[in-house]
This record gives sequence, C-alpha cells and structure tokens, in this order.
Amino acid sequence: MGKIGKYIGWVLVALLCVVMTLYLVIQIPYVQTRICKHVLAELTKNIDADITVSDVSIRFFNRVHVDDFAIVSKDTLVYAKELDARFSLRGLLDKSKSVKSLAIRDGVFN
Repeated sequence: MGKIGKYIGWVLVALLCVVMTLYLVIQIPYVQTRICKHVLAELTKNIDADITVSDVSIRFFNRVHVDDFAIVSKDTLVYAKELDARFSLRGLLDKSKSVKSLAIRDGVFN
C-alpha cells in the first residue's frame, strides 16, 4: 500500500472515530435533554401551542422514543403515552425536518 492508501486509511479511521464519539455523546442523558429542549422550543414557536414530554430517548441518529407526549393549546390537542418517530438524517442536515414513520401508543386526539 502506498502513501495515499495509508492516508485514506487514516482518514476513514478518523471519520469512524468521530461518528462513534458523536453516537456516544448523544447517548448521554444531559445531551438528549438539551436536544429535546431545543427541538420542543422550535416546535412550540411554530405551532403556537405548548408541547410537553416526560422522557426522551434518542436511538442512533434517526430514531426517537418519547413518553407522555402532549400538545396543549387551550385544551389537549394530542396526547400519546408513547411515541416513536423515525426520520431522515439527511432531512435534519438540509433542514426539511420530515418524519419517515410515526407510531403512537395509547393516543388521544381532540
């Protein structure tokens, strides 16, 4: 293997280390809480209603599990005991914010 092959190998190892570090950092509860607060603040601004959750778990980079999800305006508009969402990582990067799939357990809609 030549010099270029070694450099490519080291770059790939470095990228893998960055991705693994990012994954491990996202698994820290404090980081998940900060991400959740930021997302909820943006959503609250956009829909002019309060959004509450009791627990959030970010799984890998494209899945989120939420417990006790509620959207409340003057009345509770949506409530879900559990909510699972899958989204596109590319969508987060290009700001489209689309959800691929959404599963709601024990949900109530008004």
